[in-house]
Parts: sequence; C-alpha cells; structure tokens
Amino acid sequence: MASNMNFLKIAVIILVNAVIINAATTGKVLIPCEDDNDCTGFENATCINAFCTCNGTTTCLRKFTVGVSRIGENCTETDECLVKNSECRNNTCSCENGFVKTTNGRKCLKISDGVDSSCEDDVQCYTKTNHTICRNNKCACNGTHQVNGACFKNAKLGESCKVNPECSLNKFSSCVNSTCQCNVNYTSGLNNTVCLPVSLSANSSCVEKAQCTVSMGDNAHCVDGLCNCKELYYYKDKINKCVEDKFYGERCATHSDCHNPFPEKESRLECIIGECKCRSGFIEKHGICIDPSSSSQVLASLFLFVPTLIIVNLL
Repeated sequence: MASNMNFLKIAVIILVNAVIINAATTGKVLIPCEDDNDCTGFENATCINAFCTCNGTTTCLRKFTVGVSRIGENCTETDECLVKNSECRNNTCSCENGFVKTTNGRKCLKISDGVDSSCEDDVQCYTKTNHTICRNNKCACNGTHQVNGACFKNAKLGESCKVNPECSLNKFSSCVNSTCQCNVNYTSGLNNTVCLPVSLSANSSCVEKAQCTVSMGDNAHCVDGLCNCKELYYYKDKINKCVEDKFYGERCATHSDCHNPFPEKESRLECIIGECKCRSGFIEKHGICIDPSSSSQVLASLFLFVPTLIIVNLL
C-alpha cells in the first residue's frame, strides 16, 4: 500500500514537471476556468468542462503580446494596455471613463469631483473644474476665487467680465455690459476698490464725496461724515439737489436756480430768459415776489427777510 502511494506521488511530480517543461518550451499550459472570459489569454480558447480548451485539447497556447505601458500608444486588445485603469479603444490605449491620463501618459488617475477633492496631479482637477490646480493633494483655485464649488477669475471694478461671480470679490457689484460695476444705489469709492451706498438726501451719512454727488448733484460734498451742499449752494428738497442761491434779477439757467425765501410754499420765482423773475400772479417788492391780494401780510415778512438778503448779497 505504501509503495502504491509513493508511486502515485512520483507520477504526479513527473506530470507537473512535464507540464512546466512543456509550458516553458512551447508556451502551452493547462488552465482551469469558469467561463470563456478566463481563457482570453490563450489562442482560440473556450471554457469546456472547467478547463480552457483549444482546438479540442486542454493544452492551450498562451498568446504572446507586447505590453503597452503608455497611454496613447497603439493596441489591438485591452490585455496589451498595462497602465492601470486603461483599455484598448479604437486601437489606442486609453484611460477608462472617469479617469484621465497624466502628462507623461504613465498613469490613469481618477478625475476629481471639484474644489477640495483629493488629487495627485493638476490634470485631475482642471479636467472637470476650470482654473484649478492640485495643491497639497487637494484641488484648489489657481489665481481665482471659489463660488459654489467653481473657480472664477478675480475681476476688479471697471474690468471686463462674463458672469456675475467674476465680480463677487467686490461686494455689492455685478457684471453689467461685460464690465464689473456697482449695483443700483451704490457707487464706487476708495480709488475704485469698493462699492459704497449712495446717500439719498442731505445729512445722510457718507465716507466719500461720490456718495453725495450721485443723488444731490456736483455741488454736494461730504463733510464730517454727512452729505451737505457746498458754500453758496442750498439744498432743494423738492428736487433733492444742491442749487446755487439766485435771487430776483440774477442770472439763472433753470427754474430751480431761483431762490425761494418761503421754502414751505411753492416758489414764486422762475427763470425767464436767463433771469430770475416773479411768476405770473406775483409782483416784485424790494426784491421779493408778493401776492398783490395779500401784500399787507407779506410786508411784515419782508421787513425780516430784506436785511438778510442785503447781508447775503454783501458777502
């Protein structure tokens, strides 16, 4: 019994050695399988009875192929493409879907999902998200800024733009007519570096003159943090503008230039042919337009106003 077992062991060893020698010298091997896919590395092979069968025999000839180690080189089947996550597509070794080749073509790396995703090469980042690089193994914006996971160029006020996020570093600005501009009710300030709120009327808070002039006109200025009119100009609430003091008989350009000594009432002066004159229905008394039907009541006011008028004209 023992001698039979020894004989069997010797026979198995001889058979294995014969297969190894045969494979080494002829390239033919005996290979187990579950389906035909397990036999693709052999010539004309199919899986029959758990072994790859080639031309009616279980001793198959292995395919001898030249491995392709760089993406972009020619191939006839995927087995030739040695780069991980690659395949033979249109007779060229290419990265599988969801992967991208490195610059040297030696690797196929997973395309990153966006900013802050892990990476080892820039190409993983910018393939999906523009203006990104791989920095410290994370995709990051390159000379740009991030808005909702995307990277946009840093456009300053007055610079060209395509979309609003490019202007977003400037608070209260947007892209209008392909240029970064301050939003409605804001104006540029501090050497065109910020958007400041427009001061809507006299005594509104301000930082710069521009906040006042947008609404109150060029004759407004910012003093001690408040918008007011320059010297020799007064604020006309009805038109929200600083206008020059023009009295009866003085030169004018518009009706609003003519000074009204009774601000609580409608102006009695208007600009007629470039000169402040009394409106129809009023007459002039000592440089003041009065209603003839109530002249006695107005005269009392004149005694108070005329001295003031004289003083102002003397200044």
